[in-house]
Amino acid sequence: MSLKLSKFPWHVVPSNNRDEGTDLYVTTSDANRHGVLGVQVKTGPSYFRRPKLDGEGVILGWWYYESSRRHFDYWTSHSAPHILVLYDEEADTAYWVHVTPDKVVSTGKGCKILVPAERKVDGDHRNDLLAVTHGRGSSPTLEGTAFWAGARNIAPEEQLRCALIAPRLVAPHRNAGNQKPITAVEAVALLAQGRFRALVAFAEEHPDVPDPREEPPEGGDWAWSFTAAIWDWATTDSVDRLRASFASAPGGREKAASGIFFACALQRVQSHGEGVEPQTRHSEAWAIIEGMVAGAEIGAS
Repeated sequence: MSLKLSKFPWHVVPSNNRDEGTDLYVTTSDANRHGVLGVQVKTGPSYFRRPKLDGEGVILGWWYYESSRRHFDYWTSHSAPHILVLYDEEADTAYWVHVTPDKVVSTGKGCKILVPAERKVDGDHRNDLLAVTHGRGSSPTLEGTAFWAGARNIAPEEQLRCALIAPRLVAPHRNAGNQKPITAVEAVALLAQGRFRALVAFAEEHPDVPDPREEPPEGGDWAWSFTAAIWDWATTDSVDRLRASFASAPGGREKAASGIFFACALQRVQSHGEGVEPQTRHSEAWAIIEGMVAGAEIGAS
């Protein structure tokens, strides 16, 4: 892989952060510019076992999947743009994709990305690789975020948190219409903004968007179940579905988001005691004392 990139000619340096998600750093250059590109290489036939085919059976690319979203978050948030390379040793051919948030597809538990069959590490695609390196601006632009914002522009591991605390950055813009289906995270952001009718409109327009007014299917995407739980709480004050979402959260970030939301819902209905799960009589006594101290501070009897 290093030999292929050095033929451009570019300087290739092995990375010390291979466990994090970077095998190589490449110094790219043309007549006027220089840049740095991060490269993660996956070698072997196992990475070509998930092809995407068109209607005639022609391979369009291969899906690369990981059960954890950690590497995808690392690649999309790194200061240097990163490409993922699938290397076919037998054919001595390498295929690549620029890892960006809009290309990463959530599977509910992990993430996947499509590596196109037409994108090869060769001289014909040298300018495409240069465009990846030089296409990233030197500083982020915040003006107009309501228009270009969306879950696709946020690292996968940060999407749910942003949907709850900064929904404007995730929810589709009001003027964008509902021609395209939304993700579960975008649905959560709509609810956080109080745009209940907009979510119903998306559900009525697209079969892939579950109607939050209906019971979610068992074994479905957890994020859609969480969306339905938020809807149920907002319209009935019931915390039962929120409790179930918290209990079934597949990962730490989902557990944190649903747990905080569940705790806030309990506070709203003044069921603070349900948020306490003492392990011993000592911990229960500690919780009671802390509650008394907090009550004294606000003048509660």
